[in-house]
Amino acid sequence: KDTLIRTIALTKKVIVKHCSKPAGCSSPEESLRLQKESFMDLADTIIDLYKENDYDYIIMNRFHYGEMIYGQMYRNENPDDIREMIREVDKRLTSNVRQEDIGLVVLTATDPSFFSKNEDGLSLSNGKQDLIKKEMATFWDVFHMSLIPNKALIYVDDGKGNWNDPVTICTKVARLF
Repeated sequence: KDTLIRTIALTKKVIVKHCSKPAGCSSPEESLRLQKESFMDLADTIIDLYKENDYDYIIMNRFHYGEMIYGQMYRNENPDDIREMIREVDKRLTSNVRQEDIGLVVLTATDPSFFSKNEDGLSLSNGKQDLIKKEMATFWDVFHMSLIPNKALIYVDDGKGNWNDPVTICTKVARLF
């Protein structure tokens, strides 16, 4: 993701917002409540930035879709509640941003072993095949559930264990707009 963002930033004016997990929560319900507040606030920030029209791209790295994976798998949040939160954030965005100006990009691989082979030690799955498979399947599900009209599932590998060229990936992203 970071390579893709850096490559886009070479030729476009971008702003990047990065989301992370909630801190110090005592329950899955509190975790999701705090995440929802954060994501709704960020949606409002995106809308404001969009209206200002100062950027070619407003990039949300690890936005609300990740909650379906990480909140459910690692914080025991209720998947139905997460789906409802995702729909609310999507509705806020799609009702305030022109459909042709909003997109969803999910980067994936043809096989989970590609991610475990290229593990950087920073992921929650930490190279464990069973967790990587579940994360990939859940990202696939949330991708299809999204209300965002322009979306692309982009493979970062060539199916033979090699990374795809970042420029090729950026070209696929650019086709969304």
